[in-house]
Amino acid sequence: MFGVIVMGPVAVLSWMPGFQSMQTRILFNDAFSKGLQMFKIITHKVHQ
Repeated sequence: MFGVIVMGPVAVLSWMPGFQSMQTRILFNDAFSKGLQMFKIITHKVHQ
């Protein structure tokens, strides 16, 4: 029963479009940051 109380609101919020993008950003923030760093390095070398 406790699992339903805790996970119920999470499941409802996960179906809302704004929260989906926020969850994705929170979960994969490290990967996004590394991707952006690699993109900056690659584009900087190409433009030189």
